[in-house]
Amino acid sequence: MLAFRKDPRSGDGLQCYCAGCMNVIQQKWRRAHPKQVKVQSRKTHLSRHYGITVDEYDALMASQGGVCAICGRTETQVNQWGVKRLSVDHDHTTGRVRGLLCSACNRGLGQFQDNLTRLVRAASYLANNTQVMNEGGTHK
Repeated sequence: MLAFRKDPRSGDGLQCYCAGCMNVIQQKWRRAHPKQVKVQSRKTHLSRHYGITVDEYDALMASQGGVCAICGRTETQVNQWGVKRLSVDHDHTTGRVRGLLCSACNRGLGQFQDNLTRLVRAASYLANNTQVMNEGGTHK
């Protein structure tokens, strides 16, 4: 038996193509329109994961001067479309967006599991144990 997905816009409440045919149609459209797919993916990702719009992301980016909120540098990591956008940093408990971070800073916070005590201890450790290194990577 063929499975038809729901479509509230149609008269009978079902899509006019079975699920298998609709998948083929959608795949062909996505291959023919990669830019639209990328834009829609970004909108959906920002909305579903962080509850913000593309305009809100862009406003946050402008308020940060286009750089990471922690290190103050632009993103350097690349993906299939070129240099990545800054990552949305958010509180994992409340979901509140805190700012935009480069991949390195975002991963760093993630490794510390947003634990302020651990981050302060790490900063103290670095402050007390930093030695000048020569260009070869060995201690002077």
